[in-house]
Amino acid sequence: MRKLLLGLSLVPFFGMSQYIEDFEAFNAGEYIAVKDSNWTTWSGMTGGAEDAQIDTIHALSGTNALYFNSTNINGGPQDLILKFGDSYNTGVFTFEKALFVESGKGAYFNFQADETVGTSWALSANLGEDSTFVLYDDIDTYYAGTYPVDTWFTFEVVAQLNTNSWEGFIDNTSIGTFQLNDNRIASLNLYPYNGSNSGGNGLSRFWVDNISFSHLPYAIPYFNAGLYKIDVNLNPIINTDVTPELEIRNLGTLPITSFDVDITYGGVTQTQSVSGVSIATVDTYTFKLNSSYTISSGDTAFYAKLSNINGIGADLDSTDDSKTVFINIFEPVPGKVVVVEEATGTWCGWCPRGTVAMDYLERDYNGYAAGIAVHNNDPMADSAYDANMGVRISGYPNALVDRGSGMNPVAIFTPVRESLLKNPMAILTNGASYDASTG
Repeated sequence: MRKLLLGLSLVPFFGMSQYIEDFEAFNAGEYIAVKDSNWTTWSGMTGGAEDAQIDTIHALSGTNALYFNSTNINGGPQDLILKFGDSYNTGVFTFEKALFVESGKGAYFNFQADETVGTSWALSANLGEDSTFVLYDDIDTYYAGTYPVDTWFTFEVVAQLNTNSWEGFIDNTSIGTFQLNDNRIASLNLYPYNGSNSGGNGLSRFWVDNISFSHLPYAIPYFNAGLYKIDVNLNPIINTDVTPELEIRNLGTLPITSFDVDITYGGVTQTQSVSGVSIATVDTYTFKLNSSYTISSGDTAFYAKLSNINGIGADLDSTDDSKTVFINIFEPVPGKVVVVEEATGTWCGWCPRGTVAMDYLERDYNGYAAGIAVHNNDPMADSAYDANMGVRISGYPNALVDRGSGMNPVAIFTPVRESLLKNPMAILTNGASYDASTG
């Protein structure tokens, strides 16, 4: 772990913004968002129930740390924000903190993508009382493993924002690389939560110490294109066909008008040429490949590489011309179909997220999942179904997987995959025999 300096604020260092804090300059019981303007709360009200206090029960270095505690199944009321100074989408962003999660309790935190909180969750983390650690966003799960309980450990993330290349670390050991669906980062949200929607027991108690972040800006050259994203289902079903989408980013000042790209999976490389485009500085361009790939056992990586930019050839930076994403192939048990019920309504301004989730469900789990949109208070509502659904959820939109607990529709994919690996109670076989002689 890097040595942290005392009491530093957000300062420039050769173009780099940096914040380092070990809380030793504060007194026990003080509210952090009152004493340090880099911090605020979800609502903006400091010094009250949403704010967090300096505590001396546990500390990694010195005597002080931030303390979070909740016995509410829905978490809170503490809801703390550490502002990063901007919504960054280029350059290199590094974040690190130390966590102590009490045995039998859990923790939660997320990174907000936009400076206005509640607009987009870039990355979230659930830490359960059973030592499970899940790192995810609205669509994909990037890491599902464990963390040390009842002791201090460090969590770090390093984001190469130019090419949407992220890597996570626990105690300086990599937990994997990934690309986000919203490649921006603006703030940290610390929220004591360990609810049943994430498999928790409703109890959350943890401390945070030695927190730091830095952002190194990107100096844009004249001519540079980067491979920004390989958009493919990261948890595909074996023997299904996928058609990846690629996203290219102009990381120079010269507009990008054409390029070639090679993509390799399972030892097979396909080349596709794209022309007649105009990609401005730091903008992206998305296109779907002309051919699909069949997901095979043992083949876990898609690799893509750019070349022949603007018909010229190599650009000025070869380090961002290629990208690899790793997939986790799984094979459902025979005869299993998962039922997903989405609570929605045409009046609900937040419900398009449910529609998007159900579209992804159909795209990635066609034949293995049955999605049902259960409407409320609109012309498509079925009164009996709507009433039955209403007692099972806490609001709209919401979703049930195999009649389990209600959850945000974007969180359905992990329980869908888990259900597809469990043997069904019964397998129904339809059929008939016909005796031609007797009719």
